[in-house]
Amino acid sequence: MHKKTKIILERRRLEMKRDGTYSNELLKCEELFFEHVWGPVSDFRFDKLYVNHLFWSEQMNEPITRFVYDPFDIKLLVEIIGHHDCFPYEAVGNPQDYWSSMNDLILQGWLVLRFSKHQIESQPLHCQNQIKLALQPAEIPSLPPFSHRETDIWDVWEIRKQLVIQMAKRHNGKVKAREVAAECNVSIRAAAAWLKRLAVEGLLSFAGGHPRGMVYFLKDG
Repeated sequence: MHKKTKIILERRRLEMKRDGTYSNELLKCEELFFEHVWGPVSDFRFDKLYVNHLFWSEQMNEPITRFVYDPFDIKLLVEIIGHHDCFPYEAVGNPQDYWSSMNDLILQGWLVLRFSKHQIESQPLHCQNQIKLALQPAEIPSLPPFSHRETDIWDVWEIRKQLVIQMAKRHNGKVKAREVAAECNVSIRAAAAWLKRLAVEGLLSFAGGHPRGMVYFLKDG
């Protein structure tokens, strides 16, 4: 395994344990993508590449793993699903919300690629080629030397912020802690902390509710 893959996986392991989302299967999925798909394409540069696990499936008991690449002039979302014979909407509690989210991203200029875990394992070259094609309009930019600082490698808060904002936009500007918890596979306590932080940053305003049902609204502008 490449040394940079080892570093990023260790940081992901610690982060997942801290958030209470640690799973060997989830980390293995990330390892496959980092080592066999993204690494060879990007010369093992993981800057500006974020990850999130969403939409736990009652049928499959597996999430959709999202890798988000958002540098300067391109926005790429890669989704990986554990079962190769299932479409994304089958792993989502509310298909309408899922497709609305996808449409919003595409309209905002995002490129969306979807692979199964089976493809990542058995057809890594195919997956690499698909990502190369997606990145052709804007090649991976020249980045600073690889840094061990967490803020340089894994700006987790930024991706969480964008996910919550997109949720609020899909629900007329309103977002609840329990909805964030369900969609992002975190505890209600953690989701409430995210919303409080967004309120402190001036992006949300508190509307009321008890701890498990706190309601916030997206501020204009």
